[in-house]
Amino acid sequence: MKLFYNKTTIFLICAITVTGLSLSAKTYTLANGTTINNPYVISKRPNGLEIGHDVGVMFIKFELLPEKIQKQYGYSPEAAKKYEEDKAKKKIAQANQKQAEAKKQEIFTKKMDKQRLVGSIERLKLNIAKAENRVEFLKKEIPRLHNECDKMLSNTTKMASTSVSGNGGSRSSSRSRNSGRNSRSRSSRYGWDGGYTVYSSNSAGRRAESTKRRTISKMEDKYSLSLKNVRKYEKELANKEIEIMKMQNQLKRYKSNQ
Repeated sequence: MKLFYNKTTIFLICAITVTGLSLSAKTYTLANGTTINNPYVISKRPNGLEIGHDVGVMFIKFELLPEKIQKQYGYSPEAAKKYEEDKAKKKIAQANQKQAEAKKQEIFTKKMDKQRLVGSIERLKLNIAKAENRVEFLKKEIPRLHNECDKMLSNTTKMASTSVSGNGGSRSSSRSRNSGRNSRSRSSRYGWDGGYTVYSSNSAGRRAESTKRRTISKMEDKYSLSLKNVRKYEKELANKEIEIMKMQNQLKRYKSNQ
């Protein structure tokens, strides 16, 4: 039950003072020495009254109020005791419920953390396997590229040191000898990367030299590309091996937390 009073009825509320109950003063001094100005009732509880005043709100138990005020607001010690006991029990129940919910949340969190840990371990194992497969590929591919680079470098050096008017392929040399020195159909061939570059004897000078330069340029470009891949793969291999080592250490930590 809530009771509201305006300032015209303010004198209906009182407090214990040294001289007893005052019904006329606007300032009241409580038994504990607290002074309140212009008090008014906000609400009633079984064990006391909630009082509003100029600077705030406070609760005063009936046992601190005069008997006249107790009777005026229907104070019952038994009802007040039961109210306080119920309130204490409710507070304990709420605390227990909060504790139970916290425990439940803790169990749920641990369960989810365990599931996440298992998932992290499986993903880490998969990543390690992928990295190890890549390392295995690189360890095979790098020597192959090295051999390819050595071969191209050797072919390029050989081509660069070959004279355009020098020996051609075995078939073309034989053909040249059979055709005679003055034959207009004589031709020469220069070998490169499994193919041949052919020019006629009538344009052997400039065209042969131009063909040779283009052939060497192509070989150098291919050599540079292969060498670039070798360097890239070697760097990747070093990084992958470090990455695998870190992942394996992380896997050990994960397993230790299971």
